[in-house]
Amino acid sequence: MSNLEVHIEMNSYERDLARFILAWLPYGGPTNEDFIGIFGISMPRAAQILLPLVTEGAPDDLTESDRELLVQLVCNEPAIRALEAESCTAIEGGDADQPPSRPSSGHRQPEHVRRSARRDV
Repeated sequence: MSNLEVHIEMNSYERDLARFILAWLPYGGPTNEDFIGIFGISMPRAAQILLPLVTEGAPDDLTESDRELLVQLVCNEPAIRALEAESCTAIEGGDADQPPSRPSSGHRQPEHVRRSARRDV
């Protein structure tokens, strides 16, 4: 039996998912509705896409920017695992593809989105 070398590479979709999750974590994380509306997938599915990258670590053959992104994901692994579990558990009166009910304090946006939307008058 031979050892197979695992080659990890981040594609643009994974990068977008990672950036999206990391941008929202300081605000309590994205909702299932956020994922479905933007990526067309549920939170658990997004976590399932990213967790294999997180568990493998940051190989040397990644670009520096991908490695930095992956390190941020690894540092936030518990939060990403929580995204996977949040919609997999029973949601009151719903299923895994329905957005979880979360009290809203108005329209939330990550800082980079708010900053880019400001106009200097």
